[in-house]
Amino acid sequence: MSTSPITTQPTNPATQAPNADSHSVQITNIRFNGDNYLRWSQSVQMYIRGRGKIGYLTGDKKAPVSEDPMYVTWDAKNSMVMTWLVNSMDEDISSSYMCHSTAKEL
Repeated sequence: MSTSPITTQPTNPATQAPNADSHSVQITNIRFNGDNYLRWSQSVQMYIRGRGKIGYLTGDKKAPVSEDPMYVTWDAKNSMVMTWLVNSMDEDISSSYMCHSTAKEL
């Protein structure tokens, strides 16, 4: 009986299927509390850059017009990044952020 070694290929988060990006994942153990912005933002940026979504934070990944078929995909990924941010903030800060970002979109 012959056996072949099992090999695994490293995965690149930027090329993983969209559903591989969990909305509820804890992206950092540093929760933004209003006094730790620099440390929190560096940690968050490293995670989001590693997931291939930094353009959603920097504004480089522009939203297509709403009639564009790619808009739905852009909106889903943008919402995922926003969820990651909200989940990494203290509740009083995240509730203000959610109200601001929702009002801006309406």
